[in-house]
Formats: sequence, structure tokens, C-alpha cells
Amino acid sequence: MQRDFTAIRPNEKWVADVTYLRTWSGFVYLAFIPDCYSRMIVGWQLTTHLRTDLVLDGSRGDAYDNAMAEAWVATFKSELVDGRRFPSHEHAEHETLHWIGFYNEERLHEELGDLPPAEYEELNIKTDNSRTLAVR
Repeated sequence: MQRDFTAIRPNEKWVADVTYLRTWSGFVYLAFIPDCYSRMIVGWQLTTHLRTDLVLDGSRGDAYDNAMAEAWVATFKSELVDGRRFPSHEHAEHETLHWIGFYNEERLHEELGDLPPAEYEELNIKTDNSRTLAVR
């Protein structure tokens, strides 16, 4: 079945998933929420447990609607993790925070016309607002 991950504005449709990272003292788990419109990561949490509340702190929906989230995991793992074992939960959290900031603000996305998510949203919101003002 084809899943539809298109959205015409920010915060219209989100997906969510969870993945893990290795630290010297064990695994930590990353729950994250990308916005389907711009692919911006709008929420994330890194914990040392994989209890139900980690996943439920994200959003609700069909568990099979995660192809976009799985693609993000592949990017995250290849660009940041790539077999690394982080010294601690805090170190993994700091590195994840830094990388997500880079991903949202600087990393170019082919699907977005080679713009980072934040710039894509800003540009398109300004364009939509201009159209709205012109119609009035």
C-alpha cells in the first residue's frame, strides 16, 4: 500500500519513530518526530529506557506510516552514528542535539530544492503570506 507523506503546510502531518544509539554503558533510545512538509525535526527525546511513555510522548497514528521516519533514521545513522559508541548518554544527547540543529538549519535536501528544512519553511511561508495579502 502506498503511504502519503505529502503536506501543504507545516505541522499538517507528522510521523514518528524510535531508534537506538550505543554508549559505553549500554543503549540509549531516540524518539523523534519529523514534519512531512519540510522534513524538519519538530521534536525528539533521548532516554536510557525503552518504556512505552517514550514513544507515546511523540504522536499517535498508524505504526506502518513510518517510511519517511525510517529514511531519516538511515540519514541520522550514516551521518552521525556510523558505528560509533558514545562515551555517555549525555555525550550522545549533545551530539544528537548538534546534528539535529545542523539537519534542520543547514543540511541541504534534494526533495526541498536543495534547501535546509528551516529555510524551506521560511521561504514558503513568506510566499504563502504574500499570496494571501495579494488576494485581499
